[in-house]
Amino acid sequence: MEVTAALLSVGHKFRPGSAIVPTSITVHNTGNPRSTAANEWAWLDNPVNLNSGNFASWHMF
Repeated sequence: MEVTAALLSVGHKFRPGSAIVPTSITVHNTGNPRSTAANEWAWLDNPVNLNSGNFASWHMF
C-alpha cells in the first residue's frame, strides 16, 4: 500500500497548531463512497470552505 503525506500548512484555519497527546484513534466512514482521498483533501483546502464559517478536520482520508 502506498501512503502519501499531505499536511496542511502551518497556520491553516483547520490546523490549530496546539500540541495534543493522543490516547486513541477513531476510524469511521464519512458516508461519501464516491469520493477519493484527493477529493477530500481538495474540499478541506478549498478557499470557499475556509471562508464559510464552518470548521472541519480529520487526520487521515
